[in-house]
Amino acid sequence: MLVMLGVGAHGATLHVGDMVLGLDRERRTNPGLAIKFSDTVWWGVLYPGIAPGTTLYVGDRWVGQNCSAGTYSPDGLATCIDCGVGHYCTGEMHRKTCTYGALACPGTHHETDGKLPNGAPINTRMKLADVEKYIPPTYIDQWQEITCCYTLHMDADYRWPETVNDVNNACASGVIGPGTYLFVTRYPGGDSSDLINGSDSLSGGPGKSSAYIAVFDHRVEYRSVNGNNIFHHFVDGAHFPYESYTVAFPDYDNIWANEIAVNVSGIDVTVSPRSLCVFELK
Repeated sequence: MLVMLGVGAHGATLHVGDMVLGLDRERRTNPGLAIKFSDTVWWGVLYPGIAPGTTLYVGDRWVGQNCSAGTYSPDGLATCIDCGVGHYCTGEMHRKTCTYGALACPGTHHETDGKLPNGAPINTRMKLADVEKYIPPTYIDQWQEITCCYTLHMDADYRWPETVNDVNNACASGVIGPGTYLFVTRYPGGDSSDLINGSDSLSGGPGKSSAYIAVFDHRVEYRSVNGNNIFHHFVDGAHFPYESYTVAFPDYDNIWANEIAVNVSGIDVTVSPRSLCVFELK
């Protein structure tokens, strides 16, 4: 294995085989890897355990990426990348979700967990004005799909709330939080008559769609109901496990919602023509 040191105007790097590992004048781990060059000591990080790939071992530790606070390396060997919206990174491989998701860390390069901004809504469905104020714009590939379901349950009826609380009448259910979540519903459009009350807010054609963002500071359980005149996500924010919904996406009384209260682009190229989907900010 070829090991070389490179020193340039922007710092020093350690070349181990095909990998390029950053060095720094600050020691970030104890113990650390010290390399002296022209009376200057450069430091590399040493991780315990078994490396996820081929790298240089020093005793029972291995040399990895030297990531500064606000960035991280997913496996300790890949290049350091931005911490990402709604997360904070103290350096190296560390990456955690902010206590209040994107509300606490509205951008990249966050070194510490932030605080909830005054007036920011949590544990509820955010209005578009809230999203534009507190949530940075994102593209759909910055969100991880938690579930997308399509099954129609005719026994679920909006006139009988107990049916929409029944997990057997939900096409998907699960546990989420804490974190920042995107709820998308897309109703299929049959023909041009579906355009009478406006075109689909995602596709522009026949049909109805909705999309909302919510930030939860605790674990919650949801139901995704695609039933008889019901196309909703229901979340129980007051109890765990799920007992009965306290938040509906969209509003429970607004069955045929056609509202995009998010600043997430690219949803229309990702979500199926008939679906109820839940995404989490990566």
